[in-house]
Amino acid sequence: TLKMLGETEKSLTAYQCGLKYSANDIPSLNEIGLLFTELKKFDEAEAAFLKAFSLNENNASTCINVSHLYVEKKEVRKAIDFANKALTLEPYRSEPYCNIGTAFIIGNQIPEGIEYLKLSLSLTNKSTKTALTHQSILMNMLYADCYSPEEIFLEHKNWANTHLIQKSTFDNKAGLTFNKHKILNIGFVSSDFNDHSIAQFLTPVMENINQDKFKIHCYSTTEKIDQITKIYKQFATKWHDIANIDEHEIDNIIRQDKIDILIDLSGHSLGSNISIFANKPAPIQITYLGYPFSSGLKNMDYRITDYFTDPENITEHLHSEKLARISPSFLCYKPKAAPIINKTLPRERNSYLTFGSFNNFYKLSNDTISAWAKILINTPQSVIFLKSTLPIPDGLKDTILSRFEENGIHFSRIKMHHATIKKTEHLDMYNNIDICLDPFPYNGTTTTYEAISMGVPVVALSGDCHHSRVSSGILNNLGLTELTAESTETYISLATNLAKNTDKLKHYRKNL
Repeated sequence: TLKMLGETEKSLTAYQCGLKYSANDIPSLNEIGLLFTELKKFDEAEAAFLKAFSLNENNASTCINVSHLYVEKKEVRKAIDFANKALTLEPYRSEPYCNIGTAFIIGNQIPEGIEYLKLSLSLTNKSTKTALTHQSILMNMLYADCYSPEEIFLEHKNWANTHLIQKSTFDNKAGLTFNKHKILNIGFVSSDFNDHSIAQFLTPVMENINQDKFKIHCYSTTEKIDQITKIYKQFATKWHDIANIDEHEIDNIIRQDKIDILIDLSGHSLGSNISIFANKPAPIQITYLGYPFSSGLKNMDYRITDYFTDPENITEHLHSEKLARISPSFLCYKPKAAPIINKTLPRERNSYLTFGSFNNFYKLSNDTISAWAKILINTPQSVIFLKSTLPIPDGLKDTILSRFEENGIHFSRIKMHHATIKKTEHLDMYNNIDICLDPFPYNGTTTTYEAISMGVPVVALSGDCHHSRVSSGILNNLGLTELTAESTETYISLATNLAKNTDKLKHYRKNL
C-alpha cells in the first residue's frame, strides 16, 4: 500500500523490517531491490537481487529484475544474459524482451533493439507501460539508418491510433470566446522546463513574447528543478506542476485557463506529455521544439518549422500536422555561456587536423561512421574527437570503436570524452576542433549552433525529412550553403577538401 501511495522510503523500511523475521524471503528481496532501483541506489539493489537469485536461480521474476537493474546501470552484457535466463524459464514474458531491446539500444545496436521492443509489445496488453515502450521505438527509429521516413511516420500514426482516443474537434465547455482584440492565452507543455538543451531555444522566444497581447501558461512535468526553471517561472503568467495529476484533471485545468493555443515541447521524447493533446483541450494545438518529427496525432493542428528544414511539397506527407513555416528560421539560439574562441587553429597547434562531433553517441549510425571513416582515410594526418552529451557506457564505447575498426580506422585515431558539467568547459572543447562533422540521419541542433558560435565549421548532409535536415537548415539560414551536401559522396568530398584548405578554416575561425 505504501508503494502504491508513492511512499518509496517508508515502503523500503517496512520490507527491511520484514526481512528480520524472514531473511530469505525471495518476494521481499525482490521488492527491496525494486525500491532501491527506483531510488537509484543501484549497489543496494544489486545486493538484494543477487541474494534472491542465489536462493533460487530458476525464478524468472528475479532474473527479470536483475536484468532491468543492469539496464539501469548500462551494463549491457549482464542485462542481456539475465534476460535470456528469464526467457529460458518463461519464454512468453514480455519484460525480458524489453530489457534485451533496451540493452541493445544502450550499446548502439538500435535496429536489433527495436525488434526486441516490438516482440515485447506483441506479448502484452495495451497500457501506459506499453505506450512508453512504443514511444521508445519511435524515438530510436530516428537514430537508425535502416528505416525510411515513410516507415517512421507510419509508426508514429500507429502509436497515436493504438494508445490514444483522439478528439477531432474542440469541445468549448469552458466558454472560450473568439475575439481578435482579446489577450490570447498560450499554453506550453513540457517535461524540460530546466537546464535542458531546449532552454537555449525556448527562453529567447518566451522573453520576447509581448505580455500585453499574450498570457503565458506553463504546464510542467519537470522533475529536476534548477535555476533555469526559475527563469521560466518569471515568464509565466500562470504555472502548473502537473507531474502527479491524472490526465482528466490536467484537461480540466487547461480548459479552465481558457487556453487559445496549446504548444507541445516534448513530442515523443523521454517524459513526453503528448497524450494530453488527444482530448483537444485547446482550439489550436501546435508541436514545436523538443522532438524532430511529427507527433502522429490527427488533432495536432500545426508543426512549426521553416522553408529550408521542411521545403514546400517535400515533407508534408510525413506529417499529421499542417506545416507552419517561419522565415528565415524556426530556431532562435541563445548560448548558455559567452563563447571564448582561440583564434589559432588546432591543426596549427598540433601536427594533425582534428575532426569532431559533440553529439549524442546514439546518433552515430552505421552510415555516419562509414562516412567519417572515409573522411579520415582521405585525411591521413587527422583524428576525430567524439564528445558525448551523456556518460559513455563501456558497451557503447566498444561498439563505436569496433565500427570504426571495421571501416579501416585504428582506435588510436579516435578520441572520446565523456559529458562535462560546466557549459564553459564544454564550449572550450570546441577550441580543439578544426571541423565538426554532423551525424545522420538524426542531425545535431544545439551542437551545430555551438560549433558555429565557436568558429568551427560544420559539414552537414541534407536528408529527406525534418530530423535529417535540421543542420542543413541551420547552415542555409546562416548563408553557409557551401557546408551542406546533398549526397553522402558529396559530404565526404566536402569534408575532405575543407580539411586541406587551411586558409578557409582560418576564415571560418575569425568570422563565423
